[in-house]
Amino acid sequence: MTRTNASANPAAPNPSGQLDAWGWIDYSVPSPFSRWRWHIFVNRFLICLLAIVAPLGAQSEPYACPDTAVTVDAGSPEAGQEVCDLVARASTQLASCSLEITRPLTITLADSLSDDCYGQFFCEDDLIKVLSPQALAAAVSDDSIYQALPDDTFFQGILVHELAHAATDDMPCPFESCLLGQEYISYAMMMQSFPDDQRTMLIEDRFQRQIYRDELSLMILAMAPEVFAQKAWLHFSQRPDPCGFIGQIADGTVLLDTEHF
Repeated sequence: MTRTNASANPAAPNPSGQLDAWGWIDYSVPSPFSRWRWHIFVNRFLICLLAIVAPLGAQSEPYACPDTAVTVDAGSPEAGQEVCDLVARASTQLASCSLEITRPLTITLADSLSDDCYGQFFCEDDLIKVLSPQALAAAVSDDSIYQALPDDTFFQGILVHELAHAATDDMPCPFESCLLGQEYISYAMMMQSFPDDQRTMLIEDRFQRQIYRDELSLMILAMAPEVFAQKAWLHFSQRPDPCGFIGQIADGTVLLDTEHF
């Protein structure tokens, strides 16, 4: 029996086309179909290789949002432009409450995020990660208040929430952290971004009353973030000058946070 490496000699005369356990072609039995079988193998190999490599080549460069310092990595220029349009709308909303995004940002769409988050802001990297609209729709649990929202509306709200974090990351704080004030602003802005009729569906009857500042705490934020979102919105909307109040938190005039010992 003569053993010949198949990749080294595909055109050898009259092989049987049979591979032994070591991957060699057995030429002891002549076969007129050996070359034909070799071409089928090569073609299938190339098709598999293209299936692996093609998606890598299809990856697009991050899309720069016009007239901003925001870059979007959404998988395609079309998806990037859609997110940029939402960023422009969110920036206008935030600016109406004296919140401006002055830092360059990269926004990335993800299929999953850690800690069961819908979105995350990484201040050290000037990076916002949000679940893609499809992943976001799948991540919302059946008992969540956000189930009442259309997918695109909730996606816009999450984007507003994270952009508000970016806008308040460097706000004055006399303590080690002013997380409560930042989350209050982010949730209030997120809720404000929803259309009135859709937002009304999110508010539970038990909270249809005056909301006091001491009802807003880091414990409620950690244990029941959807309750915190409702109370933040109601407290914000009950202020005589809601956006003026946001501006006071952002410039350090009003402190929601307290020092922790």
